[in-house]
Amino acid sequence: MKTIPTPQFNPTSDDKSAAKEAESFANADLDKTAKINDHNRKERFKNHLGTAALIIFWIIVTSLSMMALILVYHLITPEKIHFLVNSQIDKLQTILFSAAIIKIGQGYIAKYFH
Repeated sequence: MKTIPTPQFNPTSDDKSAAKEAESFANADLDKTAKINDHNRKERFKNHLGTAALIIFWIIVTSLSMMALILVYHLITPEKIHFLVNSQIDKLQTILFSAAIIKIGQGYIAKYFH
């Protein structure tokens, strides 16, 4: 059986990325590099999704907090300075209590199903 000699890297140009790729190819590191790059790409994507989820979470928390403060302020102030009509109060209560019920349900699910 005849053995094939390993090609030697001999740079002839100033293109550093091409030289690095040729050296990796000569050393058979391309598969390893491809796996590392694929992993890094997937992790970057996960980080972006995590950041987007965190931004959305804080927008929702801020909105619900503002709704709760408006509702409490409306309920504790005298009637002559009320600024919400009954339909608006009903909508705020529906949103806030729905959020509370969902949070309780999530706690139950997390506790007993995970």
